[in-house]
Amino acid sequence: MQESLTTKPGASAAPISPARACAFVVLVATALCVAAWGGRGAAYAAPVAALPAVIDPGTFGPPSFDEDFAHFDAGTDQTRPAHPHRWRTVKGDGGPAAPANRAMSAMSLAVDADYRGTDNGAPLGINPFTTGPQGLTITARKVSPALQARMFGRQWASGLLTTKFSFEQHQGYFEADMDLPVCQKGAWPAFWVVPAKGPWPLHGEIDMPETIGDGKIHWGTISGATGRKEEAHVVTPGDCSRSWHRYGMLWQGDSVGYYYDRHLVGQAKAAADYTEPMYIILNLAVGGSWPGPPDPAATQITMRVRRVSAWPLLR
Repeated sequence: MQESLTTKPGASAAPISPARACAFVVLVATALCVAAWGGRGAAYAAPVAALPAVIDPGTFGPPSFDEDFAHFDAGTDQTRPAHPHRWRTVKGDGGPAAPANRAMSAMSLAVDADYRGTDNGAPLGINPFTTGPQGLTITARKVSPALQARMFGRQWASGLLTTKFSFEQHQGYFEADMDLPVCQKGAWPAFWVVPAKGPWPLHGEIDMPETIGDGKIHWGTISGATGRKEEAHVVTPGDCSRSWHRYGMLWQGDSVGYYYDRHLVGQAKAAADYTEPMYIILNLAVGGSWPGPPDPAATQITMRVRRVSAWPLLR
């Protein structure tokens, strides 16, 4: 889920035999832009490894990562500290004053309670993160023109969390129990993994998944193994009722499988450059070239996350 310059493809392609939903793969191609977050790339081959139709994470043993947000440990951690927070609230690109450090889309910026704006003045007073009995809520808010001037012109303040300094894993099963704004125009929540090593898209990206307000769930893999950006997309029906669902991804051998409520709904090839451990990202972007703008009357958008977990493969 890279936006600054990204344009995501639409969905029209051959079906993939899912377990519970009608899934489609979209394979698109164009030149690689290593330094920028964006562009489309050359398609790669279909997976060969068989994946379970229904997954039980308990068969993998104890989780390697398990977060229920009973104690929310988050901080800016612009560079790796001696004792990092569990969740980092910036991307870390370009330095603390760079737009890329917090930009999530052309319309939204990742903030936290300590963010002081482009003028490094008083904190903006916007905290997108709240926790309670139902876990974590990330709230995107439309801001005033005065605050937009302190946010690189972005109209929406929202939140991003990563485990870049606290957790990463090569292969295994990753899962988040979430309530997503699947059918809210302009809302772009995402649960994804990327490697600490780059530059992007070298060593890959897995979107597991993201939604863009069109009533569908968008899953995808990205690779830079051939020197060109390569993408494979799976699109499945979403739930507009704002209900809880488990969104999961099994990365095993040369295959990546996508799981909705622990049922396989699609899969893709794990590219040759998927050789590095990847860390988890949760974020709620608003607007941008792919989802388009939100409803002009909208002032708030939320995503809720009850639990985030990962399990290693059995050795």
